Amino acid sequence: MLRKQSHPMSLPTNERIRLTAYFVAILLVLCALLYNHFQMISASIPLDYNEAAQPTVTATIASGENPYTLKNQPSRASVYPVLYNIIVAPLTFVFGNNLELHRSVVAIFILGSCVLCYFATYKESRSASNSLASAILYYAALLFYSTPIASPNSTGLFFFLASIFIPWQFNFSNRSLVIALILGILAFYSKQYFIASLGYLSLYLFIAVSKKKALAFGILSLLSIITSLIVIHKTSPYFLDNTFFSVKIVISTISSNQAMLKQMSLFFEYYLALLLLTTFLVIYKLSTEKTTTNEYRKDKYEKKYQLFNFKNINAPLLSRKPNYILFCLACSISIIVLILGKNPANNMTYLFQIMSPFFLIASFKTISNSDKFKWISLPLIVFSLYKSYEVLPKDFTVDTESWRKLEAIMSENKKIYGPPIILTQILNTDKPIYQNGHTNYFMYASFKPEIFKRTEKDTILNTIWQSHISRIYKNIEDQEFDLIILDRSTKIPAPPSHLDPAIDGTSYLKKYYEKTDILTISLIKRPGGGRYNLSIWRPKGKIDKITEL
Repeated sequence: MLRKQSHPMSLPTNERIRLTAYFVAILLVLCALLYNHFQMISASIPLDYNEAAQPTVTATIASGENPYTLKNQPSRASVYPVLYNIIVAPLTFVFGNNLELHRSVVAIFILGSCVLCYFATYKESRSASNSLASAILYYAALLFYSTPIASPNSTGLFFFLASIFIPWQFNFSNRSLVIALILGILAFYSKQYFIASLGYLSLYLFIAVSKKKALAFGILSLLSIITSLIVIHKTSPYFLDNTFFSVKIVISTISSNQAMLKQMSLFFEYYLALLLLTTFLVIYKLSTEKTTTNEYRKDKYEKKYQLFNFKNINAPLLSRKPNYILFCLACSISIIVLILGKNPANNMTYLFQIMSPFFLIASFKTISNSDKFKWISLPLIVFSLYKSYEVLPKDFTVDTESWRKLEAIMSENKKIYGPPIILTQILNTDKPIYQNGHTNYFMYASFKPEIFKRTEKDTILNTIWQSHISRIYKNIEDQEFDLIILDRSTKIPAPPSHLDPAIDGTSYLKKYYEKTDILTISLIKRPGGGRYNLSIWRPKGKIDKITEL
């Protein structure tokens, strides 16, 4: 791999063969990844248990309503900011509100993130082939688990990366920082943790560009976020409850250092070939560098007397500017170790999103600067490309007959209480929605600080929740639900306060409904998929047994 690739015909024969093999390997993996991604996009069933929650949020926005107002709590709430859904909503009038559309929009932002990775790698390496390999490896990482499904992940990721790379490209000019601030806010209103880009920038400006500029940017960022949240809170009073307080409590209950260590171990295993190659090249470079006595004394003097600059506010804190990409990698690792990596719910997703791009850029910069070892670099890169595809699920076959049976059962009934996995079928037939996969998070927000708690009875979270479950129990008692479908993750919620607390949801259900069948449906064999046994319940006295499926 040449750092600055010449015209192919001007290269020696063996070098042309090497580059040709390299590009063929890249092209083959790219084609395989595109086909794998296409299969995910075109799947007619959910890729994940909660994926169908996103079309319900989009439907709320497309109808002109707000998912964070009292009216839509908690059955149509969203634990994520809804910029992604706002982008998708107008498209539903043309393409329909379906999972395929949502995944297609996701794919656009995934590919956009990979393009950003390509240009960032090229800025560091000046190697088109290595930059392309870096982007392809990042593409493969983003196809793992929850980033490619209908979700705000890729939207937030694109704005996160753009807000980091654009100021770097334009030498942190004021104009580029204003653009970065806007992109950082968009990243936050796509998915919460992507606001970290503004933190990366503020800290780097402080230590490597200008303390004054860093303080100005940091203060402006903070004021912009606070101002926007005040406006959002006025127009969307349950935004903070759903997207911050409830999520914070849920994550704190499942987070662990064991989950973080496991994910970090898997990350290093995933990139083992590149990691070993990069480590070897760095060690070799350090061991072969020779420093003259004068240079040594100069370095020693600078380290002793000029390492920090505290006096000049216009100067950076450090006299030696750290590499921006390595700095961002260090920031990402810190966030993973201290916060995101402890969450086992989105296994490896956070690491691949915010660690992979900076690791890949830094690795390929090192590889591009080491022409001497390109004979060993090529096979290790090709192996990494192959492995990135090999670990992805490739079997997209499912038992469609069970889904047809389920749809036939649902089509015969008007009022259905069911799990998130069947939300698409409920939404497409204009049936009422009683919980959308995010509903059960709602009451966790009641543990928020007192200053954020409401005093008006009708707006209090517990009142809203009690009203919600009272409606469900009333519908059960009156046998208003034509069909109740439950699975291992979706049960009848605990009874409202006016009922005997000794009665659980299942016991109450059995008084008025009978389980007529169990239908096993399957999702695609990938993380978030699996098989689910759906128990079918019908009102007692109306239907004694389920009709032949």
